[in-house]
Amino acid sequence: MVMVLKVSGVVLIGAFASLLLKENSRAVSAVTVICTFLTVIIYCTENGLVRAVDSITAQAGDSFSEIAGILVKALGISYITGITHEMCASAGENTLAAAADFAGKVEIVLLCLPMVSKLLQIAGDAL
Repeated sequence: MVMVLKVSGVVLIGAFASLLLKENSRAVSAVTVICTFLTVIIYCTENGLVRAVDSITAQAGDSFSEIAGILVKALGISYITGITHEMCASAGENTLAAAADFAGKVEIVLLCLPMVSKLLQIAGDAL
């Protein structure tokens, strides 16, 4: 709850600053939005996601940590891809937004192939 309140405060301050600066300079306003966005992403990653994953992997052991690593990487790729898609779509670049989506999907498939290979090997050994 505290993290959401902090993030909401930072976002509201960034939005207010952007609105004030937009009248004088659209470029400075855009930089303000990007800096606010990056601040929120870094804060959430450092304070929430990293701690939670470290805690879970420490409790689960080595076999789970490999799978958790793949899942966290896939989640990160999907978030980055989604954010890139939204930024491109907002700028009117729908083709680039689709390219970002495609690249993210390909990267997730490539990331998961070793895990699928291990599952197929286990299934083959069981038969």
